[in-house]
Amino acid sequence: MMKPHLILALLAMLSACSDSYKPSFERNPPPTESTLPADSEATDTSETGSDPADASDDSNTATDTNPVTPEPKPDPTPTPAPQFTVDPETLSFPVVFHLGGSNVWQSEEKLRPVIAEAQRILQQAKIEILPTYTTDMNPTENMDVFFVPQIPNNPGVNGISYGGGAPLEIYVIDNVGLNKVDDQRPADAPAPRYFKGAKPGDKIPVSADEAEQGRTTAHEIGHQLGLPHRQNTTNLLASGTTGWTLNAAEIATVRATALDKFKAKFVQTLP
Repeated sequence: MMKPHLILALLAMLSACSDSYKPSFERNPPPTESTLPADSEATDTSETGSDPADASDDSNTATDTNPVTPEPKPDPTPTPAPQFTVDPETLSFPVVFHLGGSNVWQSEEKLRPVIAEAQRILQQAKIEILPTYTTDMNPTENMDVFFVPQIPNNPGVNGISYGGGAPLEIYVIDNVGLNKVDDQRPADAPAPRYFKGAKPGDKIPVSADEAEQGRTTAHEIGHQLGLPHRQNTTNLLASGTTGWTLNAAEIATVRATALDKFKAKFVQTLP
């Protein structure tokens, strides 16, 4: 019969053997996070069910230390364009310039210095001509200025004015020739306010030839406005010179005739 203490020792040995034995079909448990290699990245999607790529990046929510300053919004109220100051005593009336018969003055652009010079001279009397341009050579009901190579039946004449009544026609040759006097003419003329794109203070350069053309045009307009020749060499109504001045009596005559004959108006804004 086996002794009791031997039986107890045998049972202890059997128990130790059973604890170390594991069936071959049991799988090892998944490694815990603490058992992953150092370069592994554990991602638990079991709670959110989201793709790791959808995870937000904290770097995108960091405060921008150099924020972009928004561009200022444009002022909805535009800055008004500078306006010409008009003397309230200025008298305006229309003049039609006929370019269809000229070999030189065939466009509004070409004629700009001529008109600017004529306007500078007439401004002495506070007279403003409002020009329109046409290639039609038929006279109108307004004052008409025709530029032509030569005046019919008047060879050698720079210009002529039929001012006794209707028609109100002026003819000026293409290439005026005047006797130069000490006229002290400025080298440029103020841009009339009716010129396209003109701004206050703009100047129009005027060559010697353009000045003679403008002076002759103003001379003939002076005849239409009631002025006879006055042979003071620097006067606008002197024959064949570059003079362009007017005296007080001539200014009064010009203004009265403009009102009576041409129905000139006191105009502060262009029509």
